[in-house]
Amino acid sequence: MTPTLVLLCLLAAFVHVREAKINVPLTHHSINQYRIESIHHDNDTFSRARVNRPTLLTRSYDESYPTPSLGGNIFLATCEITMQSSVGPQTFNVQIDTGSILMAVPDLTCSTCTGPTYLRPSPTDYVSCSSERCTANTCSGANCLFKVQYLDQSGISGSLVYERVTLGGLSAFTTFGSITTSSSNFQQGYASGIMGLSYNNTNFCSPSCVPSVMDSISSANNISNIFTILIDYNGGGSMVLGGYDEDSVVGEIGYTNVISKTYYVVSLNSVSIGGVPVITSGFGSVIVDSGTSFLLVPTKVYGQIKSLFQSNFPDLPLVTGQQTLWSGSDYCFLDSTFIASFPSFEFAFDGVNVTLPPQNYLFKTVDITGETTVFCLGIHPTSTPQTILGDVFIRGLNVVFDKTLDRVGFGKSSVIPPYPIGHGSIVSANFLLILMLVGLVTLYL
Repeated sequence: MTPTLVLLCLLAAFVHVREAKINVPLTHHSINQYRIESIHHDNDTFSRARVNRPTLLTRSYDESYPTPSLGGNIFLATCEITMQSSVGPQTFNVQIDTGSILMAVPDLTCSTCTGPTYLRPSPTDYVSCSSERCTANTCSGANCLFKVQYLDQSGISGSLVYERVTLGGLSAFTTFGSITTSSSNFQQGYASGIMGLSYNNTNFCSPSCVPSVMDSISSANNISNIFTILIDYNGGGSMVLGGYDEDSVVGEIGYTNVISKTYYVVSLNSVSIGGVPVITSGFGSVIVDSGTSFLLVPTKVYGQIKSLFQSNFPDLPLVTGQQTLWSGSDYCFLDSTFIASFPSFEFAFDGVNVTLPPQNYLFKTVDITGETTVFCLGIHPTSTPQTILGDVFIRGLNVVFDKTLDRVGFGKSSVIPPYPIGHGSIVSANFLLILMLVGLVTLYL
């Protein structure tokens, strides 16, 4: 074989590896389940329920900590950690979070952790203070530390570990956190930990800067540092490593640039509802975050959205009056057939427009007993100068997180809700209304 032919074969093999895409299934678990307090009947065709307003805890866009979310509607991927010096492979279901950088799982010595699986490292698995992987200003004995603090004063801390992590059949040695302490109000739910997938920015260290697991896997396996998240309406989804699944995309992927490599911060120019422009400013930092359940907007923007609905769509059920979908009243539909009566949002980013259909922002959930299904408004106000595009926004979309070109892509998918969303009557209101209470705390970015 000639040298030229050998070189061409090697190049072909390299290109093939770079284009490899690995599909990782995602499973859904809801931590912030709702609790029905009471239902009141006015007559045979109208029912309502009355409970207290849920408490929403938000995380500030703060450079002190890369604070990940471990609450809300969480989507889990299965990874495997192999401790070379002690036990064999251990399997962890970790939350996929694009709003943080660090992967962290509970350590066997953590008496306050509630995860279903615990890491069992030996002393040689920990990152030492003298290691080049440790950039911390403080250490405990010989170990390099990490710490995550939340706005509600809950948090986790522990030591950094360097070991092999496998995701979707691809492995890499990487640095991650072994949780040794968690506060009493810290909640894990079904998750064994968290896998941060954001940028490794020196201002967002914990306190040591570490690459994400995806950074390590892409480098070790020579695949593009790109991953795509697709969340469906059936309680599941997928994460594609190395690109996106062309068969799941309807039309083309449209991209917008990441304007701040902290989180996936993008530029939002305007929002319209049903073709009526509503806002062209005031969004603050706009962050695409898979670890947040809802679509969070600044309080002023939320007020504008509410006013536009009430001015332009007053005949829609629960839009006007004393009992509404809005914050402070918090009624929900029991019947999904009214969803199609509501207008779509149009988000205009730099480079791409994204449609948010009503089946997204009137999202399906269940009460804490798991017996009653309701459809509630998934848009909430936040006092922080942030717009957080969480589960409510990204559901049903192929969302491409491309670190190679520092951009986020949005593409339609073929997934649809498994429940009817046909037009319900808005004149003869033959539907049930229900007001819900968040039974468990939800943490947001």
